[in-house]
Amino acid sequence: MRTLSRLNHLLLLALWCTIAASVSVASGDPAVSRAIGAIFGEDHIVESAYGVHQRSLAMSPQDRYQFLSDWVLPHDSHDAIRVLVDFMPTHPAGNDGGEGGNLVSPALDLVRSAAEIDRLAELSAKVEMLSPTSTLGQKNRIALLVLIAIQKNQSDVGLKLIDEFLKLSAATELDDVRHRSAEALLFHVGRSVPDIYEALVGPVSTIARRKMTKNVWPIWNRQFQTLATELHLPDPEPAINRSASGQWMSAGIVDAESRGAGIPASRWRLQKGQADNTISHDDDVLYFQSPLTGNFQVECDFAAFSWRDSQLVVCGTWVAPVYTQQHFEVGDIRGTSKRHLLEPRFSKIRGTVHNRVTVTDGQTTAFVNGRRVHDWTMLEHHDPWIAIRNDFKHGGSAFNVRITGAPVIPEAITLTAHPQLQGWLSYFPGSVGWSHSHWQPLYLGQREDRTPANIKQSGGIFAPRRAELPTDCFCEEALFYHRPMLEDGTIEYEYFYNEGQQDAHPMLDRMCFLLQPDGVKLHWLTDGIFDRTDLAPDNKMSTEHAVTEASEDAAADAASFRYDVPRNNAWNKVRLTLTGDIVEIWLNGSVVARQKLNANNQRRFGLFHYADQSELRVRNVTWKGDWPKELPSISDQDLATDEALFLDRDVEHMQAVFQHDFTTDGAVNDRFRLIRGAPGEHVKDTSSGTLALRPGTKGYVNTTIAPSLQAYGDFDITVSYEDFKYSTTENGSSSLLLIARLDNATSDEFFVTRRHMHEPNGERDMLQCVVVQQAPEGERRDYFVTESIEERGGRLRLARRGDRIYYLTAERDSPNFRLRGSRLVTTKPIKADGIRLVAQMHRPGHCSVIWKDIVVKAEKITQASTADADPRVTQLNSERTELLQHVLYDFTKEAPNRAFLYRWRDTRDWNATDKGLKLSAPGFDSWESSGLSTLHDITGDFDITTEFETIKLDKPAADEQTAIYLQIEVPDKNQTQANAMFNLTESGYTEARAQFRYAKPDGRLDYRNAGSVSAKAVTSLRVARRGRKFTVLTKLAGAEHERILDVADLSDVAIPSVRIMLHTGGADRESEILVKRLDIHAEHYEPPPATPTLPPKPVEPPARKKGFFESLFGS
Repeated sequence: MRTLSRLNHLLLLALWCTIAASVSVASGDPAVSRAIGAIFGEDHIVESAYGVHQRSLAMSPQDRYQFLSDWVLPHDSHDAIRVLVDFMPTHPAGNDGGEGGNLVSPALDLVRSAAEIDRLAELSAKVEMLSPTSTLGQKNRIALLVLIAIQKNQSDVGLKLIDEFLKLSAATELDDVRHRSAEALLFHVGRSVPDIYEALVGPVSTIARRKMTKNVWPIWNRQFQTLATELHLPDPEPAINRSASGQWMSAGIVDAESRGAGIPASRWRLQKGQADNTISHDDDVLYFQSPLTGNFQVECDFAAFSWRDSQLVVCGTWVAPVYTQQHFEVGDIRGTSKRHLLEPRFSKIRGTVHNRVTVTDGQTTAFVNGRRVHDWTMLEHHDPWIAIRNDFKHGGSAFNVRITGAPVIPEAITLTAHPQLQGWLSYFPGSVGWSHSHWQPLYLGQREDRTPANIKQSGGIFAPRRAELPTDCFCEEALFYHRPMLEDGTIEYEYFYNEGQQDAHPMLDRMCFLLQPDGVKLHWLTDGIFDRTDLAPDNKMSTEHAVTEASEDAAADAASFRYDVPRNNAWNKVRLTLTGDIVEIWLNGSVVARQKLNANNQRRFGLFHYADQSELRVRNVTWKGDWPKELPSISDQDLATDEALFLDRDVEHMQAVFQHDFTTDGAVNDRFRLIRGAPGEHVKDTSSGTLALRPGTKGYVNTTIAPSLQAYGDFDITVSYEDFKYSTTENGSSSLLLIARLDNATSDEFFVTRRHMHEPNGERDMLQCVVVQQAPEGERRDYFVTESIEERGGRLRLARRGDRIYYLTAERDSPNFRLRGSRLVTTKPIKADGIRLVAQMHRPGHCSVIWKDIVVKAEKITQASTADADPRVTQLNSERTELLQHVLYDFTKEAPNRAFLYRWRDTRDWNATDKGLKLSAPGFDSWESSGLSTLHDITGDFDITTEFETIKLDKPAADEQTAIYLQIEVPDKNQTQANAMFNLTESGYTEARAQFRYAKPDGRLDYRNAGSVSAKAVTSLRVARRGRKFTVLTKLAGAEHERILDVADLSDVAIPSVRIMLHTGGADRESEILVKRLDIHAEHYEPPPATPTLPPKPVEPPARKKGFFESLFGS
């Protein structure tokens, strides 16, 4: 709040500066001038640059040159070379005032004045002869010579001087206005000289960044930063910037200090889907066109930190993360009100931060990167404006601002119902809305009775008379509503008038209408103690001038008015109506003034009084605006992008739909296959949806469900989830995945995953978009998107259109999908059971999620109930009957023939009473197996099945597995191998799995786990080849039909043998099975020789832990 001591101090300072600037120059006595210079020095002379500039404008060209020469160059009164800059006041008062905020400099005026009277050569010679000893003096001398060279159009000379200037600039350590004015001035002038601009832009930008990192923000430093920013922009735009269709409009928050200091007007660059605050005047705001109440939500992205922060203001409040990422701040249009500690801290935010605010039945919730961080209950008459806010330190950017829902756009809004006068700003220093503030809420009861009931009934504004001020000092006080009248409209209010005691005057920006007993007077609001113009605080124009200026016919216009004197000791009604650029003032039902707005008027409504003369009481302020009454669709919103909407257009060709609601129908049914996990233990149907959970062990473990379908052509898959929970240990992770596996040669997998990682340096939540391909030379993995997200519920989506697949997510109940990335894709169909919903755990811990629903749209969908035969299996069975050669080894009836079969390790005799061939495998510390192998070659297509019964599978040691294999090895250059397996893990989990082996380019063998299914027991394993394509199948105990585990394009080379193997993982263990049959159908096979050649012992798979992607391929 202003005080008399501060006012007096500034008045004395201004007086001293005037003396130093003018008396010292005017004095003819060098001794007097030197004495004054010695007293005042150069410390305060910087504050005279604007005054010297203004004074010189009134002089003749010759006098101006002499005056400026004596002030800028060393003179009897001083030894300095004064290269100083200042800025014109912003939005100055009066009808002819421009935007203001532009740079002025007596040094620049001197050079231009010399050119005007043809004395530039003389000035150049004077400057050349100067020999300052200080670094600042030397730098300023070079700056003057550069200005002279530019004025002479000698850019080559100026460019040579710039090199010397930059060396001196680098040696200048201080960063106040006196030491950096030369850089700012050359930067400003050099804009029109490309070579000089290019030479200066880097060093000057470095200075600006250094000021930012030091968090030094006095007025001049803000002006310097504006200069540095401005030179990267096109020609200046209007002070009020609008988006393409006018839906978003900017308005800088101005006050006496910022405008008095001449900080340039706010500038925004607005384009479809993006808003950049390129120049900040003070706290800058971009407003949506209409006020909103009711139920709605706003969602957008902001540039994150690095002095680029922005805030989303909804219902008068904003919530935003702090650069520490351990806190968030809550504030309103005035600024930050409170900082809150956040536990746990945000995941590392890079690049942009996602903001979403929902308004539902009076409750507002703010989300940051999907994480719910703050809730508040709105008052009935809350601030209804949606806005993007930047404080003066930050040049922020907003992206893809989307407003959705069912908002109510009111005809009129109430402006004074909030108990802290939310949305009102004092033009002069001081707070608003508190008991110690000059501007306070007006309570309907006694002002001293601040009970909760009365506080809630606040409906007005009160400002006291300042008893400490001297009478008739004309102390201006002004209060503005934050959102300007950017469209036509009417604001009405009541004010209490008691002559000489209470009054209140309406205003639009600096244009104030004084409602006085003798008529309306027009008053121009000054900048008070910050004002540098000659405008007096008691300035006013006559009523006639105010009334007739908007009319061409002054006499007729004046006759149309009937001025009603304000009713004394009573409430009076005021109406301010704005139509185009014409404002009308009504008092108690009569028009009392009509005025055309000045060109730089910012159209912000306010209330005014002289605090030394009266108090102010205003109530029932309402605003009825000509704003749009309907919310545009997202596609028509200027700052929204077509991020994902294009995927919802032209979808008529995707008529096939699979839709499933887990909340009503669950997943434990014949529409889904449980690929990994046990029903009842890892998958549970609940009224909220299907709960998938997975406790962790040392490696990767999954709970995977898949709809029993295959999708062709373009497709769109969306799954909804909620209540994602996790607990992890170091280096572990919990993940949710939506996977689409394609039926092509490389078995391409595309998946979007929500992950929580427990890294050594902390925990992190993220989204990842991934592509995995099983190429012959090895597995290819592409993590092409990793971004921070923290939602615990929402939607995951994969969509293919033509040859491109898109990855999308939506947080919680947001209707908006965010496009995360895309990749080229084959047009091959999705494999049967290739759409996978996965809950995955890595290392000890716990992961759970509730799947809500899934929707699959495609050009074609083939579905199969898990109770029905897979049509692909039916096709394989049909083709099997056409294979010419058939061999059946039935061990339930006869012993294995040694001429056809080779056995190792367990070679005990066959016993007919066993009803099969018993095969036992003890465990060892190294990889060993027991088994039998055929001894004849198989050429062309084949179909091989083994039937068996599990007697005992011993639980393996840590990081091992116990497994039954049907193995086909191909003697090609890739050392291809296909395995149908039934295995037991150390945690006791059993599954049927497909596994393929390839040779890497370096010769090492790569065993890739592929499709799998959770199974307590299986009765058969099967491998079929058609051409190059291998299909791995199994039959679960109790099932009627076989099921396909996976399909791979491998090889058509003849195979020398078929193996049945049993392996036990770890010493001091033993497993046993009963092999019943080995059934071989083949296109062609060679009979064994008289003396069989024994096949090689099976190659030991590498001892290694299952990797992240292996767990996915098998999930």
